[in-house]
Amino acid sequence: MRLKISLLMLLVICTSISSSAQIISICNDPTACNFNPESASNDFCIYPSFVIPLVDGVLGDEEYSRANVQGGSSPALTYCLVEGEVLPEGYVFANQECVATVIANDPFCVENSWDMFCQDAYVECCPFNQWYIPASPLNSIPGPMALGSGGGAPSPFTPAVLSCAAPPGYVLAESQMCVEAIVLSDAFCTLIQWDNTCINDYTTCIYGCPDPIVYIPDPCGVPFVVLEQGGGGGDTPAIISCDGAPFGYVEALSQECALSVIANDSFCVEITWDFTCENAYNDCISGCTYAFSCNYEPQAIIDDGSCGYPGCTVAEALNYDPDATCDNSLCVFEESTACAADFNNDGIVSVADLLIFLPIFGGVCVE
Repeated sequence: MRLKISLLMLLVICTSISSSAQIISICNDPTACNFNPESASNDFCIYPSFVIPLVDGVLGDEEYSRANVQGGSSPALTYCLVEGEVLPEGYVFANQECVATVIANDPFCVENSWDMFCQDAYVECCPFNQWYIPASPLNSIPGPMALGSGGGAPSPFTPAVLSCAAPPGYVLAESQMCVEAIVLSDAFCTLIQWDNTCINDYTTCIYGCPDPIVYIPDPCGVPFVVLEQGGGGGDTPAIISCDGAPFGYVEALSQECALSVIANDSFCVEITWDFTCENAYNDCISGCTYAFSCNYEPQAIIDDGSCGYPGCTVAEALNYDPDATCDNSLCVFEESTACAADFNNDGIVSVADLLIFLPIFGGVCVE
């Protein structure tokens, strides 16, 4: 049983014991799968998707092209998520744009049979028809070590899609077989949203767990090495694993930084974690760690001494601070007879003036 909630769209999908899905509908469009005549708006309409017959099994990732494994004697069908999360037996999801084009030119494909004429036209439309998933540093890692998680926190209408090229905000899924398996068992992932459940299933498919850890070489053999955590050299790439730290490796202090380095430089995970990788990682984890500074870096682990401190940066102000690196909007200026309470000289008496006044309230005035 599965519960998915999208607060932004007030969508609730519940799967009962029989695996049929029910949708609390916010859609009054009669052509939608979740048409609700009592709805006052079309804020969340789910429309039918084309599915086509599957002839052969899915190929391995190194051979994979979705177009090459589809076709058959049954016609193309339309599918609604509300009918259930499992597709009709023998059918798979299709490139929606290409199927629509094929059917528009040859109604036989949807009225009678998706024969090889339909299949050939479909392949011609998109020879490299593959799965794409929402982009994030986690799914941008190339090669066989790809982590491949999807787009982070759920947001409306970012499902996995079959396409000829990456749509804006998407990347090619490194494991086509894993995406295929997930969308066939959970249509929500391709009809509505590549959400955290889809992400976890995809990561588990690749690594065996939903939260694998990035490990980097440790030449010093200690758990934590400040500013020189990696850099083993030789045949020692970063490793992403669910099985704990291999001998000679340590868990990256910042998983976010390690994944970012790997996503931008595949050499670091495919060949070796060299000093280029290490320097990029150190740059990422180093920064200002003082939360009240001007340039605070929340992801920084190592303070690099670059913190800038706020103060009054206006030289004409009474409380000018030459050492301040950013202005705190609390400058005090010479009293003006036109507006004596306007301490910061911005032309109005506001809360900012009160904040300036309160720290000096009760002080002794010296002539």
